[in-house]
Amino acid sequence: MSAYGVEVVIEADNKEFFEDVIGIARNALVGRVQFGPAESSATTARYVFADEGNGNVKFDLDGVSSGSARRDSGFKRFLNGVIRAHVGALAKEWVFVHAGVVTWKGRAIILPGHSRQGKTTLVSELLRLGAGYMSDEYAILDSSGMVHPFERDLGVRPSANEPPAPVDPVQFGGKRTVDQVEAGMVVFTSYVEGSRWRPARMTLGNAILESVPEVIPFSFNTEFVLKVLNTTFNRAIIAKSDRGEARETAPKILEYFDESIMSGE
Repeated sequence: MSAYGVEVVIEADNKEFFEDVIGIARNALVGRVQFGPAESSATTARYVFADEGNGNVKFDLDGVSSGSARRDSGFKRFLNGVIRAHVGALAKEWVFVHAGVVTWKGRAIILPGHSRQGKTTLVSELLRLGAGYMSDEYAILDSSGMVHPFERDLGVRPSANEPPAPVDPVQFGGKRTVDQVEAGMVVFTSYVEGSRWRPARMTLGNAILESVPEVIPFSFNTEFVLKVLNTTFNRAIIAKSDRGEARETAPKILEYFDESIMSGE
C-alpha cells in the first residue's frame, strides 16, 4: 500500500486476517491510501503479521518483532494508530501535527495538542457554530505550508474511560472541508477547570517550539519540519490560553479570529 509518498508492504499468514489488516489500513489513512503490488525499490517499511492460533496476532516491523496483541480486544485500534504514526513519520513531503483543525471564513484554525486535551470536544463545539471540519487528530501540512484535511470522522469518547467512537461531523452541524486551505489562526489551548479564555499572542519562534512535540516524529526530518511550520504559522494569528468548557470557549475563539482579521493584526 502507499500513502503520502510512503510505500508499506503488508504480509500475513492468514488470508482472512490479511483482509482485516487491509481494512484497518484503509480506515487509518482515509482518502489517501492506495493498494497494489509492492515495488521493492520504493518500499519504505514492511509489516508482517502471523496468527498464533490462540487469538493472538504476532507482528513484526521491518524484521524486528514488535510484540503481539489479542485480535478481539483493541488490535484494530492499536494498528490503526501505528499505521498513521508510521506513515506520518516517514512521509518526506508532508508534516503531520497532532491537532484539531476547522475552517472559518475560508481559513484554517489549527488547535495543536495531545490526546485527552479536549481537542475533539472543542472541534465539535466549533462545528455547532458553523465552522467547517478538517480533522480532530492531525493537521496535515504540505511543503508550501498549506493545510490539508484528514478525512476521518470525529473520534468521540462516550465516557472518559472508553475508546473513541466515530461520529460524522454533520451530527454537529458541520460540513467537511475537502480542499487545502491557508492557515488563519493557530491556537494552543487545553481544558483547565475554572479557567477562562484569555488569549495572549505568541511569537512565531515560540509557536514552532511548542508545536514540535506534536509532530510525528520531529526527529525524522528536522530541517523540513521546521521550514514547513515556519511557512504555515507565519501566515497565521498565533495565540495561547487555558480554557474552561468548550461550549463557552468556542464562540470566543471565532470572535477573536474575526476581530484580529478585521483589525489587520
